[in-house]
Amino acid sequence: MKKLFPIVWILSIVFSLNKSFAQQTIQINLDKEYQTITGFGGFGPKKVWWESAPYHDKGFLDVTIDKLGSTIFRTEIFEDLEPVNDNNDPNVLDESKLKFGATTGNGKQFPFLKDLNARGIKIIASVWTPPYWMKDFSDPKTIPDECYNCWNCPKPWSYPIPENRKMCGGVLRSDMYEEYAEYLVAYVKTIKKQTGIDLYAISIQNEALFPNPFQSCVLAQKPYADALKVIGARFKKEGLPQLFFGPEHMAEYSWGGNREYVNQLFTQSTSGKDYLDIFAVHGYLDGVANDFGTATGWTNLYNEITVKNGKPLWMTETGNLVPNDLTNGLKFAQSMHLALKFGHISGWVFWYFNENLVKDNLLTHTGNSMKMYYKHILPGFINVESSATDKEILVTAFKRNKGIVIVAINNGTTSKTVSLSTGKTTLPASFKVYRYSANETGELINTVMNNSFSLPAKSVSTLVFEDNTTAIEETLNSSNLKIYPTEVYYNEINIDYTGNNNLKNVSLISIDGKEIKNIVCNDNIPLILNTEGVPKGLYILKVNTDKSVKSEKINIR
Repeated sequence: MKKLFPIVWILSIVFSLNKSFAQQTIQINLDKEYQTITGFGGFGPKKVWWESAPYHDKGFLDVTIDKLGSTIFRTEIFEDLEPVNDNNDPNVLDESKLKFGATTGNGKQFPFLKDLNARGIKIIASVWTPPYWMKDFSDPKTIPDECYNCWNCPKPWSYPIPENRKMCGGVLRSDMYEEYAEYLVAYVKTIKKQTGIDLYAISIQNEALFPNPFQSCVLAQKPYADALKVIGARFKKEGLPQLFFGPEHMAEYSWGGNREYVNQLFTQSTSGKDYLDIFAVHGYLDGVANDFGTATGWTNLYNEITVKNGKPLWMTETGNLVPNDLTNGLKFAQSMHLALKFGHISGWVFWYFNENLVKDNLLTHTGNSMKMYYKHILPGFINVESSATDKEILVTAFKRNKGIVIVAINNGTTSKTVSLSTGKTTLPASFKVYRYSANETGELINTVMNNSFSLPAKSVSTLVFEDNTTAIEETLNSSNLKIYPTEVYYNEINIDYTGNNNLKNVSLISIDGKEIKNIVCNDNIPLILNTEGVPKGLYILKVNTDKSVKSEKINIR
């Protein structure tokens, strides 16, 4: 037996080498559709708001939007717009009491938000704390021991709470829900009036279970649902179309505190079904330490929130104090892979752009790794089923019209030779390969003609099959296609097409990719799609001509 050992050992090495050099396969099923992507992005301007203006420059916009590919920016709704109650009637707003000057927390943002809006960016906003006069500080469990914004505060704190500590913690008083609704209505209306911007979505409370040592407020599960019901009803009464996302609690992939948020929003009341459009989580363990997620955890969130309750999942903050190196670049690429593949998220928003994804108007390692997703998987792309024969290859795939984008992470320590298979679907003759690695920054590497390509060890590759009909698709716009209303209260969606191509069909798709309604078109234009019996929630309406397709987000109320 001793003489046989070297032979067995040699054979095992040969087998291992053959396996390493054998060509692997990435399998794509374009017919199995999941979520439609809303967008990817991050938080904030180039400089923090408490520094001096200007807070951004053209170079910052160019790198975050054009170079990185961001389509969503998240900002903060500051507490100083209504420093004292405007009056005792939440149904009568005294605008003279609102503070939106150029030196206020909100007013400082206007030039930045205007420039974002001019570039077609979706702007979402979160509240860190309501005005202090709306909060109660009687429960010590809701007050942090220290305050990062005030270095002279007592530690430990003691009653009465100093004025400069009231930004941190406390709870939203239940008798202030109507006033808080008025406050948020005032913010949205004033932003529109002074900048022309329609905010895409708002969150009524950032990290609602955490008394953070900075601007914060505790809004536990039942109070959150109760407050959302009041706020959502007020927005509906005012005719404001903003979407609501939240509760922006830690993802807690074991389920944790989110379980009770889901219970209060969807089981104990209809607040979530009626008014919460997007269930948003944060990728932290405690509000600071990064949590990169797990396949099992994201699957559980997806099943409970999207499958059972019909709400799309977003990650609206992750990535805090990220070192600029390959290790973290790969960690966040893998984290995004897990969220997209198993959580089927439709939106991903990093924490602060500056110093994390961008530094001195240049992309960092993590910025370049995120670019592999941000730059190529644009709003309207649909996640499709994908897999790899090698478990060290992590793959996600997306399609839009005839375009296909595949992101493949080689998590192993050896290079892989790979080919693609899409079953009966014929692939384009060639595709472009972009790559991020220790020495590559996500730029174009080559164009592959023979469907055989390499995935270097510890790298992220994005394969792009270009859609030559994209230019044609862009001709479908407000001048020849009108879809209304997009906020549906009365069971009818009108589709009026005046273009030159043949209108083929109109379909209503749920956020998990299921076709709910389909109309095969004839000469009867305009069309009316009846939504009676369709559950409330967010959907995608697809209008197909014989040469192009247009997707529109529809919210059935």
